[in-house]
Amino acid sequence: MFYCSNAYGSVFNIEVEDKRVKGRLCTSDKNKDGDYISSFWNVVFVGGAYDLAKSLTDKCRVHINSCKISNEAYTTKDGKKSAWLQVTVFDFEKLEHDADKYSFNNTSNDEKSTPKKGKGAKKAKTKPIEEKIEELAEDELPF
Repeated sequence: MFYCSNAYGSVFNIEVEDKRVKGRLCTSDKNKDGDYISSFWNVVFVGGAYDLAKSLTDKCRVHINSCKISNEAYTTKDGKKSAWLQVTVFDFEKLEHDADKYSFNNTSNDEKSTPKKGKGAKKAKTKPIEEKIEELAEDELPF
């Protein structure tokens, strides 16, 4: 297994369960010819990512702040050992597509940005993604 951060993708086939939300994650990257190559992953949202993940729908774009990729073992119906790759997401932001731009729909799920309840609660700020991607070179953009 290994841990990663700062990844972008789209989610599909979302299923909300008791302590996790699972589904499929699609990521893509340009090859040397400039064509996009897509990869599809099993994805599970847990911990601090769980509550926000319950609002995900098919084709939602996400920015993953913290996750791990692991090879999860299982036994098939006929008793053979097998495994699949799984992305376990601990913190992410949901991206919203407007006609002209992408923007963050919610803040990160870490403690300092989790919305408070009751007195003193503040609305989550919408932050343009342009601020985050200005640092990236044009051919490194995830979309």
